[in-house]
Amino acid sequence: MGLNEDAVRKRIEIVRRTYKWTENSLAKDGATQKRLNRQLSHGGAITLDTILLILNACPEVSADWLLLGRGDMQQEPCRSDLPEFGGDGTLSPDQVTNFHLIALLEQKNRHIDRLIDLLSLR
Repeated sequence: MGLNEDAVRKRIEIVRRTYKWTENSLAKDGATQKRLNRQLSHGGAITLDTILLILNACPEVSADWLLLGRGDMQQEPCRSDLPEFGGDGTLSPDQVTNFHLIALLEQKNRHIDRLIDLLSLR
């Protein structure tokens, strides 16, 4: 296992088929679509921006699996310990949304930290 672009490209293809996205649906503009097409379909060097775009679009995909082939494709959903609010121990919809967003940001920070660690191995 290791950071082999052909192997990464194959794992990206698995993610693409699993989550049913295309380069067009993932790209926000024409320039991004061309870059994705060049990298994913025509053997161009895969950039960090592309990896982050995929990890953001598919937050349950493990960065370790995508880049190194380690572990399972899908990581455990991000969980945060939700404190109890109110006398009945329930959370309002706004509180649930806030905790969900915090959990997603924590997960993204872990992805970014892992990518930085991997890049420093080069």
